[in-house]
Amino acid sequence: MINKLIDFIKSDKFKKLFKFGCIGVLNTLVDYGTFALCHYLFGVGKFLAQFLAVVVAATNSYILNNNITFKKEKQTGIVAYLKFMSVNFISIGMSLVMMYLFSDVLGLKPIIAKIPISICTILLSFTVYDKLVFIKKK
Repeated sequence: MINKLIDFIKSDKFKKLFKFGCIGVLNTLVDYGTFALCHYLFGVGKFLAQFLAVVVAATNSYILNNNITFKKEKQTGIVAYLKFMSVNFISIGMSLVMMYLFSDVLGLKPIIAKIPISICTILLSFTVYDKLVFIKKK
């Protein structure tokens, strides 16, 4: 069991996942920063500010992941960007459903519910990006 864990940590898949996680932390800061600027500094409504924050953070994520995490499988063009953004919007929808289930149905505080939600959406997004978005060109 320990040997399998060590092998996984040494694998390219783990290195990709680690890079993806680091970029995710940065994108969270971009998301919160964009939201705060739009909503609190410029007076944009919270729903539009949230939408803009997600688009800015997801675009940043696409650029960084395309050039760092999935560098060997780098994608270009509008189709690749739209595939990436589609995964993000599906992930947002999934996170909202899970927030309802964990918070409203199971009674967890939203800040606590975000923990399993984040883990699920990060793993799902990484898997879909790795298998369907950032694929090696033939």
